[in-house]
Amino acid sequence: MPLVPETARTQPRSSLARVRRKGRLASALGLATSLTLTLSLGACKNNNKDTCTPDDYVYEEIALYVQASPDLNLDEEGNPLPTVVRIYQLSGDLATRSLDFTELWEDHEAALGDEYISDKEFQIYPDSDELIKITPEDGARYILAFGVFQQPVGNTWYRVYEVPNSYGQQACELQSEDKDPASLGEPCMYLYMERNQIDGGKNVPPGFDEDKVETACTPLYTPKTKTVEEDDDKKKGKDK
Repeated sequence: MPLVPETARTQPRSSLARVRRKGRLASALGLATSLTLTLSLGACKNNNKDTCTPDDYVYEEIALYVQASPDLNLDEEGNPLPTVVRIYQLSGDLATRSLDFTELWEDHEAALGDEYISDKEFQIYPDSDELIKITPEDGARYILAFGVFQQPVGNTWYRVYEVPNSYGQQACELQSEDKDPASLGEPCMYLYMERNQIDGGKNVPPGFDEDKVETACTPLYTPKTKTVEEDDDKKKGKDK
């Protein structure tokens, strides 16, 4: 027969019952506290998603990828030539202006008027590619790429690119999906120069080799349309 400790033999049954009840109460309180903390953390996480501010997410540069064909900017004898490319930052899209090649080349500030903010220039060689980083100026809404060709035709010597303004919104949408906003990369502009014309913009133009793109480019933004079920779920979440 096993020996029973003296304290257990002499302790009244009522005292043992009280000890058991206290133990169960402590366990219940511990479980309730743990559940409360879990719910609080979940609420904080959801609140962080709901309070994302698009203005907190900005990009510093736009990656301009330029590729040139072997027959770039042919002279009168059919020889390809290096070509100057000018990049203008503008406050407007020039929709009301009719650009003239000679005027833009000789006096771009007069040709672009009040929309002009700044410019930079580089040279690209036939059958080559360049990566140019553009830091957007304050107030810049458009970028104009101007190819200085020997024999410009029509309006194929320039392209206009709208500076993205949805980057912060895209970052917040990623955050709401528990994804890293840093995965957005940076906005990219693509240009392909062939003979005496320049093509491209926010979309990859024909002839452009995407395999040569070295950085992660921000996807083009398509605003999400919420379904009726998603709106109902959001309302229910606020009511809780």
